[in-house]
Amino acid sequence: MPNVIPGPKLWFVPTNDRPRHAKADVGARLRAVRAALGVHQKVMAQALNVSPQAWSGWENGRDLADPLVIARAALRYGFTTDWIFLGRLTQLPGDLADELERRRPDLILGAAPDAEPAADWDALAAPKRQAG
Repeated sequence: MPNVIPGPKLWFVPTNDRPRHAKADVGARLRAVRAALGVHQKVMAQALNVSPQAWSGWENGRDLADPLVIARAALRYGFTTDWIFLGRLTQLPGDLADELERRRPDLILGAAPDAEPAADWDALAAPKRQAG
């Protein structure tokens, strides 16, 4: 069990106790869900009042995403923080869960070691989802 430090209303895990790949995994899931939703990186960043550079840093695993911004994004775009931070597909809308499972099975919690992304997983190759 990692060391946990109680904060005012949040629990913080010291940086040295985080898995080395946490930033990369969170970033890959952010990019995958954005691609599945058909939203451009700049549009999502602007909608959440985050600089495109910050969002890019999160998606590319250079920085760990701000949990409060990700919570706002989850509410706005219909995904879950469990998907972003843990790789759990539960509680996602069925079509989004299916699309993420098809495109990025390697990012799902408990994925098989040989799971690989689909060739069309990237946002640039992703068809736009039809509005409602």
